[in-house]
Amino acid sequence: MKPLHIHYFMPQGIGDVIMTIPVIKKIAEKKTVNFSISVKSETEAAVIRELCPELKIVFIILQDIFKKSSTFIAFFVLVKRIRKLSPDIILTQFNISAVKSSLTSFLSGVKVRVGWEGPFSFLNTVTLRPSGQHKIAENMKSLEILDIDLKNTRITYPLFQSDRDNSSNVQIDTILKSNLTKIAISPGSQEFDIHKRWPKSNFSKLINEFLANHENILVCLIGNEREKQLCEEIIKNVDQKNNVINLAGKTSIPELLYFLSKVNLTITNCNGISHIACAANSPIIGLYGPTDYNLTGPISKKFVPITAGLDCSPCYRRDYRTGCENPFCMERIQVEEVYIKVNDLIKRLKNSSDISMTL
Repeated sequence: MKPLHIHYFMPQGIGDVIMTIPVIKKIAEKKTVNFSISVKSETEAAVIRELCPELKIVFIILQDIFKKSSTFIAFFVLVKRIRKLSPDIILTQFNISAVKSSLTSFLSGVKVRVGWEGPFSFLNTVTLRPSGQHKIAENMKSLEILDIDLKNTRITYPLFQSDRDNSSNVQIDTILKSNLTKIAISPGSQEFDIHKRWPKSNFSKLINEFLANHENILVCLIGNEREKQLCEEIIKNVDQKNNVINLAGKTSIPELLYFLSKVNLTITNCNGISHIACAANSPIIGLYGPTDYNLTGPISKKFVPITAGLDCSPCYRRDYRTGCENPFCMERIQVEEVYIKVNDLIKRLKNSSDISMTL
């Protein structure tokens, strides 16, 4: 029998991609499928390759298409690329523009078009409706279109698997071979999500608290190349600078997954690295204000969310993506509270053998 060809329209960032991977993996378990996927950039493609090494996937890199042409022309180039692949079904990732996804699906000529409720959703052959669940659960709704019964299906979060004892990055390999307790901190977010960030001064104070009260601690700041300066500004106000390393922009996706699978703890804002850490099975302290960790946070028994508990939080939604632009909900999260929660998580993990990650 000819394999079913499914194209997944997945134009969002790393975190949303990781929260869509359970759908891909579950489909592959139940059916003989060829996958093609439209992704935002090579970074997202690398994440999928690392978390789905058993699958052969054809990628369309949207960044490569849209940086070469105007938006209007690039859109039709994308449609033409999908048409050339001739998929049987096109699925759309949860929480993207219904206009963009519905038009792309319709013009690509795919017979079965699964999209989300919104403007132009009448162009879909099947329209899904959000129900206020976690993003992974929302994405899973497309499985029912493929006659995969969710009631009898145990959904597992995608986990990074590695049989390596070292990385190809000499600096990371040296860090991991040390006997120090290693704490990774991701202080960044996407540029249009700056309001999700805990203040730089708080990260500096937290690091000072760790280093003043614990011996043999090494703090590693992580992020992309654009966040390198942010990490430098945090380090500038740290007392014991020899115990802090700026790794921002110095790791590939495979290296970052491997690194986070080996560290003792990861501390993040609401960002893509929080989901990379979850996929790497790292214990996570997550800092949340505008966003709701029940809908967008990592799913792990090693995940501890922290919020200030304000009545106006969370406020992040499609028509209010920048929140109030005065993120006092993040500023109100106290350094002392984060420090205490970190110590509590470490103690709990030492006393627990039940550290599975499931939805």
